[in-house]
Amino acid sequence: MVIKPFSGDPISWMTFIDQFEATIDRSTQISDVEKFNYLLTYLEGDAKHTISGMGVTNANYKKALELLKNRFGNPQKIISAHMNELLKLKRITSDRDVRSIRKFYDDIESHVRSMDGLGVNINDYGALLAPVIIERLPHQLKLVIGRNIKDEVWDLTKILTVINDELVARENCIMSTDEKGGKNNLSENGMIENPFSGSALTSQQKTKNKCVFCKGSHWSDKCEVITDPCARKDFLKSAKRCFLCLKEGHLSRNCQNKRTCITVKAFIILLFVKIVTKSN
Repeated sequence: MVIKPFSGDPISWMTFIDQFEATIDRSTQISDVEKFNYLLTYLEGDAKHTISGMGVTNANYKKALELLKNRFGNPQKIISAHMNELLKLKRITSDRDVRSIRKFYDDIESHVRSMDGLGVNINDYGALLAPVIIERLPHQLKLVIGRNIKDEVWDLTKILTVINDELVARENCIMSTDEKGGKNNLSENGMIENPFSGSALTSQQKTKNKCVFCKGSHWSDKCEVITDPCARKDFLKSAKRCFLCLKEGHLSRNCQNKRTCITVKAFIILLFVKIVTKSN
């Protein structure tokens, strides 16, 4: 087992001490003075300074370990550190930035699991943290969450489930493109390529059936990333695209395209059926 050096970060304490105790402290083959030497090699910064000046002896080993536990193992300090990290999560500005959204989700899950291990249930703070999480998400993800969660008080567990489901759908769409031998629509920095960037325009010359919703290499009505008709309508509205031809720059009432394509017709029919069903 590789033990990562501990420098004093409360968030890293539980992982460090569990690994150290399992590997070194509980060993019956190592003397206490040897354990003390091992301990010193795994400490850095504030953590090492905490026990500096203590003689490396059998008697001092237990004292040094106890001193570290009192300084860095305080549960309230660890919980506060996790909450501070959650409150400092960076805002995601684009719903096309799949990689950043995945990291955002994984970071939240990591902190939630750590606090659960300390006996702090997500229900104890979820309602307070939910608005903070929502505020840092891009507009399209907020819409998806709003449609899937109708509760008056938002449940953080449900929010995380919706985010993860949306992420899995987008990642599967990207993987599906790869498996078919095509170039996926995820750029090197984790962004789904802008359809009007130089590289995307070059790609469009080879593949004209570019989905307006996720920029994948399929017809828009076949999109598996944004599937709900109302969500598609909101997407077109926020992107200022025509409901008839799906192009930018004009509204449907000003559309000059006299022939609506089959893809758009299917989308309009699906949207109409959805609205009629809801009204009934």
